[in-house]
Amino acid sequence: TPIKTDIGRARALYKSVVDLDLKNLEAHAALARTALSMDEFEESVRSYWILEELSPVGKWLYRMTIGDIFFLAGDKERSLQNWNQVKSQAASEPNLIYQLGARMFMAGKLDEAKELVSRAVASNRKDFRPFIIQGNLFDQSGAYAAAMEAYQNVIDLAGHDAGTSLFITPVIGKLLSVQLAQARSHWAAGKFEDARKSYTAALETVKKLKEHKADAAKFEPDIEFQTARCLIELDQREEGVKRMNTLAEANPQAEFRVEAALQVRGKYLKALITSGVLFQKTDPAKPAIKWHIPGISRANHRAVSVVYDYKFDTSGRDYLVRSADTGD
Repeated sequence: TPIKTDIGRARALYKSVVDLDLKNLEAHAALARTALSMDEFEESVRSYWILEELSPVGKWLYRMTIGDIFFLAGDKERSLQNWNQVKSQAASEPNLIYQLGARMFMAGKLDEAKELVSRAVASNRKDFRPFIIQGNLFDQSGAYAAAMEAYQNVIDLAGHDAGTSLFITPVIGKLLSVQLAQARSHWAAGKFEDARKSYTAALETVKKLKEHKADAAKFEPDIEFQTARCLIELDQREEGVKRMNTLAEANPQAEFRVEAALQVRGKYLKALITSGVLFQKTDPAKPAIKWHIPGISRANHRAVSVVYDYKFDTSGRDYLVRSADTGD
């Protein structure tokens, strides 16, 4: 007699129930789950087909699950066929529409996902889940303002839905991430006042995040530093430099982002501020070498030359950075 695993025994028992009662929905659903757990995808699909015939009320939920199984099996084409059938028929069920939107997002069908999730949001604005997916969709497409609005809606609903508390920390984190992305986008476009506003909003979000996550304080020094950079660009150099010096002294181990791919610890930032390197722009045709960290004679130094607004292909704003260690 072959030895059966626990899941094999369970499967045999469910089959015996089906043999006794062909219309037992729970037994058919259990057979579908056990087949899926054994990677027998086609067998699982057959069980859901039977469930569709036995229970028309749950037909579209079963059809969506069949699409899930094909997606799990790597058959994206058949999964989309089944999900699209649900899309065309289940227009009156907000929860099903939301779940289908999440699956379209998973499949990379962003436009369809946006349309479905928007319908789900419009149907029930008290359900926080569609707002989360909506925020993720807008974030991925670079629509930062819309993404922030969606995440803020989730946060606002937190006081009315106990279930939201499980999601509130990552959602606040996502809101902060989008605010920082928007701020950097404004900075790169030369919109320094808009960048300052975005960084200021991000600081407020960090305060909220600290209520749920103690280590969120690590974001504050660099965000405040970026705000100071904006002030300098807005002809408020004295105030901006003052804030930078305060940050450098108070946060010697913190990392400050001085360029897209260049970060400096607070203990070195003071030297950069004093030398004026952070504020000097050179002619792109004549790049200058600036010593970021002054050293003693006969010691190795790191030299960095930076070219601003170097448009080698007219595509936009570019930065060229060259670093080298040299001996004196």
